[in-house]
Amino acid sequence: MSATVEINVDDELMEHAASRAAELGLTPGEYLQRLLRDDLEACERPTGLAEDGEPFDISEMFDLVTDGPETDIAKDKDKLIGEAVWEEYLSESGQQPRRR
Repeated sequence: MSATVEINVDDELMEHAASRAAELGLTPGEYLQRLLRDDLEACERPTGLAEDGEPFDISEMFDLVTDGPETDIAKDKDKLIGEAVWEEYLSESGQQPRRR
């Protein structure tokens, strides 16, 4: 079952929508239906899931590495910052930082 809906859209916006629809090989009506469907599906998707329904790995978004030992930044931040500053100092002074 389908319903007919009338919406008012300003001319400039409709021109942009028609142009985008043409780029996608769609009619303006099909384009608007697709936008509506995609938006509603996104609202129904549980938080934390990617579009394919798989759990979303946040490390991909922030380019986090998972190699090496785990760190507890909240607990060890002073130590970690100190090590980073010390290594930068050694590097800038031409000395070799010690490798663990």
